[in-house]
Amino acid sequence: MGIDKPDVRFVIHIQPPDSLEAYYQEAGRAGRDGRKSAAVLLFNNTDTTKLKKHVKVAFPEIVNIKRIYDALCNYLQIAQGFGKGQVLEFHLQGFAQAFKFQQAMVYNSLKILQREGYLEFTEEVDSPSRIYFTVSRDDLYKFQVANANFDGFVKLILRSYTGLFTGYVRVDEELLAKRVGIDQEQVSNFLKHLRKSNVIDYVPRNRTPYIYFVKERINVDRLKISKDNYDLRKKDLTRRIGSVIEYASSSTKCRSQMLMEYFGETDSAPCGICDVCKSLETLELSTFEFDTIGKEVKKILANPITYENLLLKLKGDQQKLRQVIKWLLDNNKIIYRIDNLLEWSGE
Repeated sequence: MGIDKPDVRFVIHIQPPDSLEAYYQEAGRAGRDGRKSAAVLLFNNTDTTKLKKHVKVAFPEIVNIKRIYDALCNYLQIAQGFGKGQVLEFHLQGFAQAFKFQQAMVYNSLKILQREGYLEFTEEVDSPSRIYFTVSRDDLYKFQVANANFDGFVKLILRSYTGLFTGYVRVDEELLAKRVGIDQEQVSNFLKHLRKSNVIDYVPRNRTPYIYFVKERINVDRLKISKDNYDLRKKDLTRRIGSVIEYASSSTKCRSQMLMEYFGETDSAPCGICDVCKSLETLELSTFEFDTIGKEVKKILANPITYENLLLKLKGDQQKLRQVIKWLLDNNKIIYRIDNLLEWSGE
C-alpha cells in the first residue's frame, strides 16, 4: 500500500486480496496511533468467482506454458540448442498480440519458466546489472592463477558483494569503476570477458523489458515443470484464497478469531466489535454460545430432519436454541427442503 502514517482512520478494501496475510498487513495500517479506527472489506459473490478464477490465471495449464515457451523462442529467433546467455528485449504486449495469447497467461507462464530456471524475465524499465558465479571457489582460484590480469578485479567483486555463488546479485558498474580507478566501460568489458570465460553469468543493465535465457532452447517435449513450482504452489494459492473467501463470507464467527486461528492462535477471545459480534449481540448470546450451538446444528443436519426433531436433539436453553436456529434460517445457513425437512445449506 505504501502508507505508513499513524493516524489512518479507515482502510477500505474495494476488492479482496488473495491472502489473509496481505489483508492482515494492509488492514493493520489503520489506527497505529491507538485511536479507534476501522478496516472494511467489501465483498460479494462476484468476488468469490474472481478469486477462484485467479488460481487458473496464476497457473496456466502446463500445455499452454509449453506453447508460450515455444512461441517465445520463435518470436526471439532462438534455435534449438542455442540462446544460453543471450539477453533480448521483450515486449509482452506485442508478443501476446502476435500469437493471440492472453497477456495474463503469458506473464504467469514466464514467471513459472523463470522459477524453473529456463529464463529470466523482467518488466523493469531500468533493470540493474546482475552477476552470478557459475564456478566453484576452487575453480575460480585456478582461473585467477591462470589469468593474473583478472585477479585484482575478481577480488574486488568478492569484497564488494556477498551471495555470488548462490544466486544472482545486483552489481553497480559505476561503483566498481570508482573503487578500482578505471572507467565504467572497462568494468563492463571485464565482466563480459568473465562471462565469455564461463566464470560468471552476467546480465548487463537494461533500460527496457528483457528476456535472459539461462539455458539453451530445448524441445518442448523435454521442458519440465516441477511439482514444487507448480502443483504445490497452486495448492498453496488455492488454500490461501479459500481462507479469504471463508473469512469474507462467514457471518457466524468473530472476524478477529478467524484471523487469529489462521495464524495459529486457537484460544483467542471474540473481539466484540466486528460486524459478526455486533449482529450476535441482538440475540443476547455470547459468540461462544452461538458457535457451540451452531456447530451442533450443523452436525445434526448432516441428515435432514424436521424442526421439532432438531430441537429435541439439541441440548440447552430452548429460547437460546430457537434464537440461533431462527438466525441461521434468516441468513440461509439452514433451509427448508420441499419435503419440509431442515438441511444445512453449506453456504
